[in-house]
Amino acid sequence: MSAHSSVIAERRRPAVAESNVGVLEAKTIELIALAVAATLRCDDCLTVHTAAAIRLGATQEELAEALATAAAVNAGAALVYSARVLDTWTARAA
Repeated sequence: MSAHSSVIAERRRPAVAESNVGVLEAKTIELIALAVAATLRCDDCLTVHTAAAIRLGATQEELAEALATAAAVNAGAALVYSARVLDTWTARAA
């Protein structure tokens, strides 16, 4: 993480889980943030949200499940867009 991004991350960290606790627990919010960070491929976000999830008591199994869910959702989206590519090919090849 660069010096600038760590400053931004430190300022942003409390705003994600600790100050947004409502129905979902802070740990759950951080696990969601981590899964989103993985799908966005944001290295600094992964670092910040992994540390926050650990600090809030997340286990390795919980991290893995959140990441597996993110991967499954991404796979579904890739499937939908793949079908669109094939539909476009069919429309243009006719």
